[in-house]
Amino acid sequence: MQIQNFFISENKKNIQKNKLRLKHRKIVSKLNPLKVHSKKIMNDYKKFGLNYFDNSKIGIGYGNYVKDNRFKEPISKILNYFKIKSNSKVLEIGCAKGFILYEFQKKKMNVYGVDISNYAIKTSLETVRNKIILKNLAKKKFFRDNYFDFIICKEVLPHLSKKEIKQLIVNINAISNDSKKIYFIIQVPSMKKYKQNFKNWDITHKSIMTKTEWIEFLKKNKFKGKVSFKELV
Repeated sequence: MQIQNFFISENKKNIQKNKLRLKHRKIVSKLNPLKVHSKKIMNDYKKFGLNYFDNSKIGIGYGNYVKDNRFKEPISKILNYFKIKSNSKVLEIGCAKGFILYEFQKKKMNVYGVDISNYAIKTSLETVRNKIILKNLAKKKFFRDNYFDFIICKEVLPHLSKKEIKQLIVNINAISNDSKKIYFIIQVPSMKKYKQNFKNWDITHKSIMTKTEWIEFLKKNKFKGKVSFKELV
């Protein structure tokens, strides 16, 4: 079930960058953001608005989520690993501004995206904006059964309750034509004792589990795809 995280580069430069980011997150996550920032900012943050994606002054969230080339290589690796053919129907759940969809689209995939953030969709790339819909697949299945050739869900599951995740897996299994071609990337605390730090780093997180706990949970709920992890704190 568990595979390497295609979004984490193994070259020395990126390894060093990731170490610095991890150090920063460990420092920031010791603070409770609800006690540091205004109610207005945090309410918008919790709705995945501007402050979640593009406020570089608050020290949490994306800071400034803009398009760069970070997803080009990972998507090529994913296409190769899962043996995804041209013109396949690819769905991204929690696609935000569509940067990953864009890379799939460049590889001649038929892309579809869903997200619950109005702000993210409004500020998404114009080339894929009409491919993204404002929906929550964890609440309702709205695609046809067996419709998608590949489904990717990157760093979304911790934002859902366990009940929502269970329903999401049911819905994804239904709309996928191959349950082995479903790929989850999940953020986790590096150790069990850092669960509160993980929550402080992003208060929108609802389900906080270690790698082992996630794997047990996914197996119990009949997830048959692949999963990668990213240590956040």
